[in-house]
Amino acid sequence: MDTVVLDQEEDRTTTDMVVAADGNIDTPTGLTARDTPNVPHVIGNYRVHEAAEVIPTLVGEAFEKLVEEIAQNGQWEAVVIHGDVLIEGVDTVRAIGVLKDRGIDIDLQAVPWQPRPEQTVPEFLAYKHLRGPRFTNAQRAQIAADLLPLIEKERTAAQESARIKPGQVLNPRGINKRTADKEGGNETCPTTDAKARNKSKIDRSTVGRIAAMASVTTYAALQAVKIKRQAPYEVIEAVKAGVMKPKTVIAGFDEPADKGKPDPTKAGAKIDHPFKPTTPLQHDLLTGWVHLRDNKAAVVERQQARDDMRAIFEAEETAEQRASKPTEGGGK
Repeated sequence: MDTVVLDQEEDRTTTDMVVAADGNIDTPTGLTARDTPNVPHVIGNYRVHEAAEVIPTLVGEAFEKLVEEIAQNGQWEAVVIHGDVLIEGVDTVRAIGVLKDRGIDIDLQAVPWQPRPEQTVPEFLAYKHLRGPRFTNAQRAQIAADLLPLIEKERTAAQESARIKPGQVLNPRGINKRTADKEGGNETCPTTDAKARNKSKIDRSTVGRIAAMASVTTYAALQAVKIKRQAPYEVIEAVKAGVMKPKTVIAGFDEPADKGKPDPTKAGAKIDHPFKPTTPLQHDLLTGWVHLRDNKAAVVERQQARDDMRAIFEAEETAEQRASKPTEGGGK
């Protein structure tokens, strides 16, 4: 285990569903790793891995509790590093930095990352953080939606580095590794029914992979994908932190632009009148007339009220016409 002395810390804030047939949630994901400038965050002596940035940090009382625990009992779990890159333990590094500012020196315990074969850093962090009780289903799904494109990014980089270079010869004997231990080598895939094929498609899709990674339903994963694609960075972070609920965020996507404005057709239907308004102005005029008719004028006076309204309109029109005529003897 390595012992690292910290420099001053920089603060950091921070039902199942069938997959759609339009291909929007099939692989490749179509999700971007981050919507913010790719500027490495530095804490203590380390650059924070971009996948570690995805995991929400402790804040408020939860973070202060961690600081107090380390002050009283010491660091109980080493942070994980890869060279000068911090992979796991951001909150621990932050807490020790706070203690140093308070005059309490605690040496940071760090161990090098020892991945399983072909394991990426985002997969390691997913296994570390998406299995416990700290996060809700919605938080885990949104975190997984952020980690998935980083997993693909690291796997692509690993495949590029593993490609045969010019002049390089691999497997010079020409042995087919897939059939070397089998007789014949031609095996037919077992027949599967439509339900099994559909499940396989879901499992391979972006939604299916997020659901498996976060141990959530495909519905929760689908919500996370929709938020990842449409919401701004700050909203995504709020969902991951548990401050905003996916249902609230998605409701904002589906809100019509004219929400809050009266629908003339629906509003008119509520008024018992043969005339059905088609514009807001017609609706307001009809509402005013019906109110006057039903509350001010008796039944026997309704016809008189109509005649009076016509007289009023006629007088207005006559006055407007006179005002629009040029005066006699007027010139240019």
